[in-house]
Amino acid sequence: MDDERAICEIAEELLRAVGYQTVAANSGAEAIELARSLPQPIDLLLTDLVMPLMNGSVLATHFAEYRPNTRVSYMSGYAAPLINDEGVMPSDVTVLAKPFTGAALRRAVRTALNADRQAH
Repeated sequence: MDDERAICEIAEELLRAVGYQTVAANSGAEAIELARSLPQPIDLLLTDLVMPLMNGSVLATHFAEYRPNTRVSYMSGYAAPLINDEGVMPSDVTVLAKPFTGAALRRAVRTALNADRQAH
């Protein structure tokens, strides 16, 4: 999920090239509608952190209402410390820096998907 369509297209292309199934959204509302309506599981929400209308952490909260088991990973083009509405992002939250390479994107996705396996 990114409000910049080009970022979504690049991320989709890079992830599909290595076998991931992807669904893109260009707004928080569109992403929430996909969470509500798609029949297949969604393993990971990869979302921009800073967007107009709805930031990534708010999106993740709403997304979880429909998909409570979906892992969340963030990306951002901001180098400054990232904050959410409540304060500093938790230390266990990883943020993929934009612009990113294909290798960095794949590594971030794999790390996020493996996160709960390592906790058990």
